[in-house]
Amino acid sequence: MPNHYHLPVRQEKENAISKFMSQVQNSDTKYSILREKNKKDYQEFIFNQADYQRKLEKIKHLTWEN
Repeated sequence: MPNHYHLPVRQEKENAISKFMSQVQNSDTKYSILREKNKKDYQEFIFNQADYQRKLEKIKHLTWEN
């Protein structure tokens, strides 16, 4: 993830560049937080599926068909 930007821009209104850069940085931060949250959710899902499979292995002898 880059820690700075190089953009060719021209300011036509007062504080327009500051406002624009603020919006870009806020969007980037929100995206990074969301991506990290989704990564943790996915890892939790995978762990839960593996745990569920281990539990099935313990009780599979209880079924009618083997």
